[in-house]
Amino acid sequence: MDAPNDPKLTTRIQIRSGDGKRIVKRFNLTDPVAKLYEVVKFNFPITKEHDFRLTAQRDDLFNHFDEDIETAGLKNASVLLDIEED
Repeated sequence: MDAPNDPKLTTRIQIRSGDGKRIVKRFNLTDPVAKLYEVVKFNFPITKEHDFRLTAQRDDLFNHFDEDIETAGLKNASVLLDIEED
């Protein structure tokens, strides 16, 4: 996954999990929120498709799945990852 480069068209988003792990990735402002879900599945131990939830300022990001990152208000955001335990 290539990182976007132009700082005027991109943003950094931090994804934090409940166990203290965090990653920071750069995204295009026009990337869909769905891309955050792809990054989470690649970087965290997710075993089933719907066993995690992403929130930003207590807002479930699944409600913004098809929006772009800028429209969803995620520019320079910190996102919380909640992984469902079996």
